[in-house]
Amino acid sequence: MNLHLLTVGKPARGPLADASTDYAKRLGRHVSLRERWVRSAHGAYGRDELRRRESQALRDALPQQAMLVVLDERGERPGSVELARRIAHVRDNGTRELALCIGGAHGHDEALRSHASWVWSLSPLTFPHEIARLLVLEQLYRAFTILAGEPYHKA
Repeated sequence: MNLHLLTVGKPARGPLADASTDYAKRLGRHVSLRERWVRSAHGAYGRDELRRRESQALRDALPQQAMLVVLDERGERPGSVELARRIAHVRDNGTRELALCIGGAHGHDEALRSHASWVWSLSPLTFPHEIARLLVLEQLYRAFTILAGEPYHKA
């Protein structure tokens, strides 16, 4: 399976980016990961238009045939073991491309959310995209170590 992590706004350098890079490398032992960043929308637009533009940029960056998972605070909140089970189910049922989208400051528009196969919430809290990226990469790494029977996850 190939994982694609699409994020609005390129992460700044620093400790969060370093930690994310570390988890991305670890995850690479289990699955192919490709990260892409799309530009944040700027200008004298209202919140809805900024959200629409960023969501469209994410849609345009999606790989063909990819199953879409959107990160949104209004989504489902699985535990780590349940996340691993979901990934295994998707993988074992023939999904070859799985794309996860992290939105910008204004979130995703309804068109992108409705296009998603699953809406995943890390928390009811809102995070900057650099923190969301780190959490997603760590949880994906944790899920794949659970599936591989590795001792990373302490239940």
